[in-house]
Amino acid sequence: RYNLPPGLVLTGDGRVARLSLEEAEEVLRLNRSREWEDPAAEAELKYLEMALGACRVGCERAHVIDGRLEGSVLREIFSNLGIGTMVYGSEYESIRPMRIEDVSDVLRLMQPLVEQGVLVPRTEETLTNALADYVVYEIDGVVHACGALHVFGSQAELAAIATNPTYSHLNMGRKILNFLMEKARKQGLLRVFALTTRTLDWFEQLGFTETTLETLPPARQQTYNHQRKSRIFALELSKAPEGPHR
Repeated sequence: RYNLPPGLVLTGDGRVARLSLEEAEEVLRLNRSREWEDPAAEAELKYLEMALGACRVGCERAHVIDGRLEGSVLREIFSNLGIGTMVYGSEYESIRPMRIEDVSDVLRLMQPLVEQGVLVPRTEETLTNALADYVVYEIDGVVHACGALHVFGSQAELAAIATNPTYSHLNMGRKILNFLMEKARKQGLLRVFALTTRTLDWFEQLGFTETTLETLPPARQQTYNHQRKSRIFALELSKAPEGPHR
């Protein structure tokens, strides 16, 4: 009963079991101007719009189901095709390259961690000169996290991971880290490493192992700050997770 974009796969009962954010937007666009005789059909589109909005602000997935059906939540979650429609967002949906106008926001985001000694100080000039290395996590036009991938030959350093603690439930730091590792893999790099004084368990949980200064690229060895005594963690990209999983 809805206008659907081409290519959508329907279940045996004529239902769309899952929609990406782009597909959900297209369904809404194709049906937004229609006049509905069936109030239930119009309500379903409103629920779809709400599900899309939830995913846009960080929810990994949202389900539109008929709550009048007995056991509908369990049937939706624990069966392959469910009984409703799942809207799912990419783990990387809100991550984009840093732009010159983001630099001041990123510096403010980093400042508390610089004061705590977690991050080394950076200047506007430093960030501007390495603009292509940085990505940011944006929600509703506001930057809430950042990170950088500095390439050294066949290796790259994961650096400058900073997040807004108010949004800690969204795991933005880990999402940026995974995004940067995937970026390194696509560039054909063999290994990523990180220097840290605090977040040791975080890297270990992601499969990193502690290593020595001698394993770093020579250019990075020369700039290592011996006073900070940062510990070094590395990961061979062949062992890294290949992007987000449901």
